[in-house]
Amino acid sequence: MDSRLSVWVGLEDRTMRSGFTLVEILIVVIILGILASITVPKFIDAAQDSESAMLESNATMLQKQIDLYCVQHGGKGPHQNEQGNTNPGQFVARMTGKTDPSGKVNPNGSCGPYLDEWPKNPRTTVEAQADKIQFDRLPNMKTGWYYSTQYMMIIPNDEESVKAFMEARGGG
Repeated sequence: MDSRLSVWVGLEDRTMRSGFTLVEILIVVIILGILASITVPKFIDAAQDSESAMLESNATMLQKQIDLYCVQHGGKGPHQNEQGNTNPGQFVARMTGKTDPSGKVNPNGSCGPYLDEWPKNPRTTVEAQADKIQFDRLPNMKTGWYYSTQYMMIIPNDEESVKAFMEARGGG
């Protein structure tokens, strides 16, 4: 047989086969695995960065709205009732609804609303508590937000935020 013919016959046998060999499939799987190990952590980091940015933005917006409430109500915070006594029961209602200058929730009031709705803290481990607020006491990280009636300051009620708050106040 002619050597040129055997080369052509060998090529013909190769082109007639169907499918991939196990080695070819393994190489493709390994390459895909390497690519996934490079890209997936970047997507996870991006999601965490986005969550942190949203939380920081919400906390800043909440604090600014609380400050505005205080200005419009003669220095009283949304945790205080009309007489100025601490009464956090209407806190969210005072922030999301209209109030009188005294702080009384009133649909025809001249102040507010300061928020359309109270935001959730995405870092809260218990979904049902993500939009709840803990007042005074030391933060317990079981609710979405912590509000200090002493400082009229709100922070996310998660470990990182609470630690920074306590250090800033000399308690950490």
